[in-house]
Amino acid sequence: MAFKVVKYLYYFSMILFFIAIDQMVKAYISISGFYVKNSEFIFNKFLDLSYSNSLFLFIILNIFLSFIFFILVSYLRISEQYKFWIVVFVMSGMVSNIIDRIIKAHVVDYIKIFNKVFNIADIFIFTGTFILIYFIFNKLIISWRKFNE
Repeated sequence: MAFKVVKYLYYFSMILFFIAIDQMVKAYISISGFYVKNSEFIFNKFLDLSYSNSLFLFIILNIFLSFIFFILVSYLRISEQYKFWIVVFVMSGMVSNIIDRIIKAHVVDYIKIFNKVFNIADIFIFTGTFILIYFIFNKLIISWRKFNE
């Protein structure tokens, strides 16, 4: 039991560490003024919603996706080390962007490549999702090979 508490405390502390890094960089960039305010919600392109309704739907969607994400990660048969990094990267990026949405009503994006603008939290989410997708496809390929033998 004590091992699980320590394990989850380690998860929580690493998530807080990555959130702190992202929030400090966003604060520095906000002071300099060289950033893009990403205030769009996914829902506003399809529905005409107020900010509070959009924020509510955004948070509900994130909770739902987090639930599916945790179920998917928990059932994958991969090492604890990879599960750790998947959860830490995705959760820290997601929570950091949610903090921006709640406090500032927009996300601070400052890294521009071609015509796309993003931030470190988005890189965290992409990295964790990429690792997860890699292992899912790896398991599918191994299952497909075993099925065809």
